Amino acid sequence: KMEQPEEQNPNTAQQTTIEEIADSPDPIETEEECSVCRNGMIDTTVLSDCVHQFCYDCIIGWLTKGSGTFCPMCKTPVKYVSKKDSGERFASFHQK
Repeated sequence: KMEQPEEQNPNTAQQTTIEEIADSPDPIETEEECSVCRNGMIDTTVLSDCVHQFCYDCIIGWLTKGSGTFCPMCKTPVKYVSKKDSGERFASFHQK
């Protein structure tokens, strides 16, 4: 049984491709995108418990306009939000 050279072996080529994909940076990590507005992050704001990040205006709008007091991505209840750069905390959003 003759073995194919590595560059002609389709399994090796596929594995290399998968490894290259696994090592490539995640687009969300390299370009922060708000999952509410789907644009670049403005005033990045972090939720208290799940630590998902959104634009400040987007998440405050989500939490105060009847959408609910939970993360739009994972539905974890939000106790407070913090601006990423300043660490400044804002209002409690827990429903009573």
